[in-house]
This record gives sequence, C-alpha cells and structure tokens, in this order.
Amino acid sequence: MRLRGKILLACTSLALTLLLVELSLSVFSHFYYPRLAVSDPVLGWKYRPTRKQVERHEAGSRNRLFINREGFRDDEFLIGEGVFRIMLLGDSFTFGSRADQADIFAHRLEEPIDNRTRLNTATRSFFIAFSPLRKVIISHP
Repeated sequence: MRLRGKILLACTSLALTLLLVELSLSVFSHFYYPRLAVSDPVLGWKYRPTRKQVERHEAGSRNRLFINREGFRDDEFLIGEGVFRIMLLGDSFTFGSRADQADIFAHRLEEPIDNRTRLNTATRSFFIAFSPLRKVIISHP
C-alpha cells in the first residue's frame, strides 16, 4: 500500500471514529441530561410542558424544577376573580437557574399575602434582540 493510501485510510478511520464518539455522546446525553426545551415556530424554542426534573451540576449540587402546563417554571397558574397577579419577565436570574424550585424568589412573592399569585414566565438565555419573538413584539401595534 502506498503512503497516500495509508494516510487516507488513517484519516477516514479517525473521522469515522470521531463521528461514532459524537453520536454516542449525543445519545447518552439525552438520557443523562434530559432535554428541557423543544422547538417552537414563533419563539425558536420553549420549555416542555408539565416537566419535572432534577438538574445535576458540576460541583455535585442538584436542584429540582417544575415546568407547568403552559411551559413556564412555576406551579400551575391559578387565574380567578379577586386575585392580584404579578407577572415576572426575565432571564436566567428570574428563572432561578441552579436554584431549587422552592427557593426561587418568585415563590417568595406569594408568602406574605394570600390573594396574590405570581406568573413566572422567565426563561434562561433570553435576550429580546436575538429572539424570533422580537419580530412579533415589534410588529404588534
């Protein structure tokens, strides 16, 4: 076998090995780190509705989170007469990244007053300038 053939065989073997490793890690990561988001035609992506998950972090810490049926990190929204609602918009800080569900500040807003509820619509990595939602907001009269 010529040198050129050996080099071609080595490069092809390396490329196929790397491809196999990449595919294996991708499949494995779906089981170890379940995907919290799904594609959305308007928003680009959104959280999977009614999702309960425990997130693991590099330092070994874990936190529980719950995504309600509307796709937001909150308990189910209770909308009714005589209820004062507070809607939270924001990024990962408002979402409560790396915080347990009970420890995010959105939950603490309800503690002092009984007829008040919050709607935590925050999301991770949200920046309106880069969001497909920007077109919807700007074009809305």
